[in-house]
Amino acid sequence: MRPLTAIFSVLFFATLHAETLIRVQGMDQKQADLALEKISGRLTYVRSRPAAPSRADDAAFLMKRHLFLEGYRKVEVDWSLPGDGSILLIVQKGQRYTLGNIQFINARVANPEKHRDYFLQPFVTRKNTEQNVYPYLKEDYLEGLENLTNYLRSQGYWNAQITTNGPVFDPTTRKVHFTFTEKPGTQFTLLRPKLEVQGAVIPEKLTRKLTELTGLIASAENINKTRATIDKSFRGQGFPYLQLSMTQTNTQGKTQLEFKIITGDRFKVGKITVEGNQRTETRHIRRRLKELQGEEFERDEADKRIRKLLGTGAFDSIQLLDQPAPNGKVNFLLRVDEAKSYGVKVYAGAGSREGGILGAGYFDRNLWGQLYNLEVDLEYSGLGILGEISLTDPFFLERDLSWQNRAFILTREYDTFQKEEAGIETSLEWEVNDYYDVRLALGISYVDLQERGDLPANQLGNSSYIDNHLTLTQSYDRRNDIALPTRGYIAELNTRFGFAAGNDSISYFSNDLRYTWYHEISKNSRIALGGRIGAINPLGNDERLPIDRRYFIGGANSVRSFGERELNPSQGANAGDDLQLGGRSYFIGNLEYIRHIAGPLKGVTFLDVGGLSTGLDFGFSDPKYAAGLGLQLDLPIGPVRLEYGYSLNRSEGEPSGTLHFSIGTAF
Repeated sequence: MRPLTAIFSVLFFATLHAETLIRVQGMDQKQADLALEKISGRLTYVRSRPAAPSRADDAAFLMKRHLFLEGYRKVEVDWSLPGDGSILLIVQKGQRYTLGNIQFINARVANPEKHRDYFLQPFVTRKNTEQNVYPYLKEDYLEGLENLTNYLRSQGYWNAQITTNGPVFDPTTRKVHFTFTEKPGTQFTLLRPKLEVQGAVIPEKLTRKLTELTGLIASAENINKTRATIDKSFRGQGFPYLQLSMTQTNTQGKTQLEFKIITGDRFKVGKITVEGNQRTETRHIRRRLKELQGEEFERDEADKRIRKLLGTGAFDSIQLLDQPAPNGKVNFLLRVDEAKSYGVKVYAGAGSREGGILGAGYFDRNLWGQLYNLEVDLEYSGLGILGEISLTDPFFLERDLSWQNRAFILTREYDTFQKEEAGIETSLEWEVNDYYDVRLALGISYVDLQERGDLPANQLGNSSYIDNHLTLTQSYDRRNDIALPTRGYIAELNTRFGFAAGNDSISYFSNDLRYTWYHEISKNSRIALGGRIGAINPLGNDERLPIDRRYFIGGANSVRSFGERELNPSQGANAGDDLQLGGRSYFIGNLEYIRHIAGPLKGVTFLDVGGLSTGLDFGFSDPKYAAGLGLQLDLPIGPVRLEYGYSLNRSEGEPSGTLHFSIGTAF
């Protein structure tokens, strides 16, 4: 029984011991209660044990530290044990000082309010401060001063200094005042980084990127960007265990970054696993990366192929996880989230020439789960009817080849002729690299033409023929956005060889060249400059081209003082003939100044020039000039434009100007 008695005795005396009371002398009761409440968590151990010198000393230390953090400069806390089981803390807290006026002289790098925020950061983050009242602490003051200096250095002022005549203590208001003077010195710029690489050669793409960073302000952001660019480049080349170190030297306003890189072994692409797909066959996803298997790992190349998979419209998202394996391989795991890739579409619109437009169709971006793209469309407008069905394999032969097969039927009514055409076409499109694209198309169609209005029969050309054509299109596109470009350029060459077989068979050869350049002048303004030139040449003795194979210019996308297709060849204009007969060569030049007005709304000022000729002189002998104004509403599908073009050299019978409404860039 004795062991049980001992246990119950301990429990009994433990329950008799109440929480040790801590009392404070030298502070009013409200202040004392508030102080004890703020440090109550740290006093738990002291209160849970009987009063003793060691625990009284702990309580005194905690109270002194708390008062010091509250801004009391000369704090003394003693203790005593009255003998009633409590601890008495005897406090001499002195005067409390809080932050007063904070002024900045020569604050050029940032406004004084921003400097103040950096200085106050250590004071604000201290949890026991009252709202908008910051107790003065020397350690916070020194940290705030260091924050200010580091901020200036982060902006490229690596010799920056912050001096102060404070702190100044005001015993009357018990405030501490500061006056800081900013001495930023020279703002440094980046020299070309030096790279010492062990285990690999420096990628050419990395060299170009580092050249773009050279000369920028040596801010912390740009320095970190340089380091991240180098790190990403080598890791993306298949070096997952890359070791990279950097040193920085600042002299004479220039910052030299030196990187030492130990790449380690380069990994190759191993197993490719796909998860998350329900409709899409796994093999059709894996085939996009199949060419990479066994090759040295390049993250950029893998990401490029993922973007093309997303471009099919069959997926909402694709996450590529590269997992280094112990056998020197990088395994790929593709986590896909499939989209609803099929549906019906209905659309409506309007244009200056087309009038009302109404269309409907069906699409499937993942036909049979094989990533084939099926499009069926039917469109009616003021020009006529267009029906089209196409099937595209975006990854033909498991390469960056897009193979499209298309069948169409259309009717068109123009001022001088009516056209009906039905045909088929097959084409291959190859994305040679990120910018250069080549498309080869082979097609055949049946064309029936009928004259309208006062068109002479001899101007119609072959009225019924079978058109066989081979077309090569080359495009080099460096625009920053296809729908709404603001900078960059695009160059395109379209070469076509055709044979129109009918009662009067004729072969022809044509070339069309286009170049457009976009440049941002400022955040709110930009210019666009474009030029186009083209010619079609009959092969053989017969030069009577069918009228629908000739060039027609004028309208919202060429010389905007004319309506669509209404700029006539110079040979006809001089005779007062306003019939739209078309020509064999043309040129067009456009210049636009675009200014932001509000939100997506822009104002446009433009100057157009163009000419059309029945020969091969491109219309240079009689160019037409137009100037105008317009409004442009930028939407994700492209700009919606309302523009008026005024003729600067109007001839008799030509319009003085024309109002245009259209969708898409002008050129």
